Amino acid sequence: MKKTGLLLRLMALLLCTVLLCPTLLGASTAYADEGEEELWVPTDPMDYGILNPAELTKIVSDYCNAWGLNKSKISIGYCYLDTGDTWYYNGDTWYYSAETYKVPLLMILAEWEAAGSITQDTEFKGLKLSQLENYTLVYNSNDYAHQVMNLIGTDKECRQEYQKYSSLPEKYYSEDFYEYSYFTARFLTDVIKTLYYENERFPHIIDWMKQADQWKYFHGGLNAQYEVAQKFGTFTDKRGVAFNHCTGIVYTEHPFVLTVMTEGMGVTQNVLKDMAVQFKNYTLGLDEAYAAWQNAGNTVSPSTGYTDPAPVEQPPVEQQPAENPPAENPPAEGQQPEQQPTENPPAEGQQPAVEQPPEQPADGAPEGEQPEQQPGTEAPTEKGANLRVVVIILNAVLLVILLLGWITVLLKKNKSAGRNQR
Repeated sequence: MKKTGLLLRLMALLLCTVLLCPTLLGASTAYADEGEEELWVPTDPMDYGILNPAELTKIVSDYCNAWGLNKSKISIGYCYLDTGDTWYYNGDTWYYSAETYKVPLLMILAEWEAAGSITQDTEFKGLKLSQLENYTLVYNSNDYAHQVMNLIGTDKECRQEYQKYSSLPEKYYSEDFYEYSYFTARFLTDVIKTLYYENERFPHIIDWMKQADQWKYFHGGLNAQYEVAQKFGTFTDKRGVAFNHCTGIVYTEHPFVLTVMTEGMGVTQNVLKDMAVQFKNYTLGLDEAYAAWQNAGNTVSPSTGYTDPAPVEQPPVEQQPAENPPAENPPAEGQQPEQQPTENPPAEGQQPAVEQPPEQPADGAPEGEQPEQQPGTEAPTEKGANLRVVVIILNAVLLVILLLGWITVLLKKNKSAGRNQR
């Protein structure tokens, strides 16, 4: 009897182990970096210029409440480009980038073109630069994006190059940025701001983005009322978690950058479209605030997008500083104030705003199956995969031991019962 009691206690302990192991080990390995890496996070300014951070936060919060969305799984970056004022909602949460990485990737080749090293007709393995840009940014081809990455270097070397398009310091970046192509809304917004303010440094990129995914994402949410240069990203990982993002420039009378990143909200475009409408409405309501800002003599620096303070009035002197801008505040370098967004004229060679063919271009692009994932991102969640396998094997072994123990107890009881009957 003592041996049987001891055996029962041992089996109870094994049962507890089986039940607790997935919780203690499995859960902690679902994402291996969780809680492991202490990252530097920038402090947002106390002064948001003409933006009202409380009102912006309320826009997102009310929307999430209305639709029952998890507020911690959505991140937004917004920049009113004529002032450079920028605001973030969960701006430093890391998400798998999906196809949004193609913007900084193609910016690298565009820089080569601006420097005179290559031209739109330069061929790479039989494809002109113009074709690579078109197929990657407009038709969203992963094959050609992979080809561009191979031209530049390894996946990690490409991501190190992306950093130069953001003002964020190196200590900001998670290891997942380099290893698994994870981005934040702050980083993507910074990249798009650089693209806008320094567009001569990146010829043709904005033009291609204006042709991408018309009547979809931001452009679709705004019913094509405004010209939009955008790039979306959609991916579902091995856990079944969906990442759905869009980043770009909306050309209202005063253009703005908008980045929306979501996790676990499916791959439908509704959230992305709705956010474009919400922030368009907010932008249109800033006209008076912008006029007051402009009349105060403020300017925006094209090189950084950061607002310069209004000059302090000084007594008249013979030499006036050359850098003081005239009161009418001419447009920043690369800005396109002459465009009338409501007319939305198509760029040269732009396709009509209809559904585009899926991924493979129809104008002679080589056929090839599009991979489901991007290079160097085969397993965003595999860092804990080996530990999870160990947990599964351990659980299986413990279950076998548990079953054998119960069988042993039953056999002993049957033997004891047989002896008592005799």
